[in-house]
Amino acid sequence: PLRPGTIGSILLRGGSHLPTMRSLLLLLVLAGAAVAQSPVGPLLGGLMQTRVYAHGQRLKNMEQAVEKLENRVDNAITRGRDVYVNNLNNLADRVNDIEGTGCGDKEFQCGDDLHHCIDKVLVCDGFSDCDNGHDEDAGVCTNPVPAGASFHGEMHFSHCATLPDFEMRLFVTGTKTYDYLSSVTNVRATLVSSGKAGDDVTFNARGAYGYGSRTLVLSDPDNRTPQFAGLELSCGFAAHDSKHANCKLVETFTRQECAQLRLTRD
Repeated sequence: PLRPGTIGSILLRGGSHLPTMRSLLLLLVLAGAAVAQSPVGPLLGGLMQTRVYAHGQRLKNMEQAVEKLENRVDNAITRGRDVYVNNLNNLADRVNDIEGTGCGDKEFQCGDDLHHCIDKVLVCDGFSDCDNGHDEDAGVCTNPVPAGASFHGEMHFSHCATLPDFEMRLFVTGTKTYDYLSSVTNVRATLVSSGKAGDDVTFNARGAYGYGSRTLVLSDPDNRTPQFAGLELSCGFAAHDSKHANCKLVETFTRQECAQLRLTRD
């Protein structure tokens, strides 16, 4: 039999063989006090602190790993969505190239199913003339040939002259947009043609970029460069691609196409 007042008698109240929660807590307190007063108390306390710290670090590392995984998933979803949207936009551009936009040469297609068309001079003028406001969208009104931009490509002649293919580089040296005609940005550029024999030809060109047509037109108005006298470089940008342009070199008066060039932004 247990003597009254002992730990055993406290734990086995009323003859019960299962310790209560209060009894367990009391037992842990007494055991902790005993360990703390024993010679190995500091050692056990240090081990417990070390284990607690180690578990804390593991938990922190797991949280960081989960956060990185969430970021990777979010980035993958975003990239996938952007690629999907770009593919759809490129497909729409190709369909328009084949079927046409339903608008005239001097008109801008508003992008709706009704083929709503407005005059190109109304594009990016600060007022929404399309019912859906597409003529004032940031993507439409962003200049793909800002000052400082440079492009490169290879010129392929098909008519007008029997010249070998050569590399063409285009450097935009300045732009200016006037308030009274904000649908057009005036452009100054330097063009450098490099043949295989190393006979580079450099000339300064002037022209304009039209937001409604997404077309850059450059020429040497003073005909100071014989190789390009009477010629005009016309480069069209796709609606959703400002890094590439399909260009053609045409005779200014006859409009005969002489060469093709695909420019890529550096």
